[in-house]
Amino acid sequence: MDSITKINKICKSVLALSKADFSAIDKMAQEQSTYIHPFKGETQAMFSELGNHNQRVLAALKNLHDVILKGGPNN
Repeated sequence: MDSITKINKICKSVLALSKADFSAIDKMAQEQSTYIHPFKGETQAMFSELGNHNQRVLAALKNLHDVILKGGPNN
């Protein structure tokens, strides 16, 4: 698979994401970030870090989705 085909596949996948998809991922990431367990501090820290990472990934995906929809920086 050549590079253009790979990028095209990624862009189509990102464009296929709906508001419901973004909401579901946001909810999951928030639950991970706020996970609390009084006896499992290490697990709690891991989930918090994972949730924060997923929040950043979600923000980047939303940004990429918007850029693709607009057709580039000149639109």
